[in-house]
Amino acid sequence: RVILAVSSVGREVLFAYSTLLSLLIAIDRFIATYAYAWYESQCASTFIIFLLLTSFAEAYSISLSVSVVQEFYSISSHLFIMATGGTVGFFCFWLVHSLNERLRDQYRANYFGISEYNIARSYQIRENVVVLRVLRNIAVATVHYTIPPFILFMFFVLTPADAGLDEWRFITVAIYDLFIALFAIIAPLRLLSSDIRFERGLRRLAIFERCLDRLRRMKTKYDS
Repeated sequence: RVILAVSSVGREVLFAYSTLLSLLIAIDRFIATYAYAWYESQCASTFIIFLLLTSFAEAYSISLSVSVVQEFYSISSHLFIMATGGTVGFFCFWLVHSLNERLRDQYRANYFGISEYNIARSYQIRENVVVLRVLRNIAVATVHYTIPPFILFMFFVLTPADAGLDEWRFITVAIYDLFIALFAIIAPLRLLSSDIRFERGLRRLAIFERCLDRLRRMKTKYDS
């Protein structure tokens, strides 16, 4: 029973964390957009942002997961909270991405004048656009990936236990668990294969080279 409870909490923590990724990235890049001098200094205090965002994500995910496993509130409320968090995060990510692209187009010496041109901020904005473009594909893929588990789990939750569909209910929740387990494997690989610089470093290891080649073939087949 204890192992089952811990496993259930771990599963929900991973799912809740995945719905929060877009929001965490948006907050980090928004701060970098306006606190560019501080970020560029790479002083020890910049690590505080990482700690705060990580701590918030962990506290959020664990609190929600423990609450739903211990039945402090209903599963439908749990799914609503995670869906809301994912939607808000994706919207914030899109806003920050659009903001940086607009600033990149405007923040040029021939637009503002030499006296107002700031090399540090211009560099940070260009870096933000590059980072956000790389992570955009991952964020979009994450949103798409979380939709099937939501649908499957909603079927499990909304179907009455006495409806004579127990077999289908258990199949859907099993597939839901499979989606969550696969996400823990696919998300890091997708991140590492999202930029050529990551790939060059990983290809020095044979196992990662085989995985990346397989992912590339799958992507080519899917796109075609």
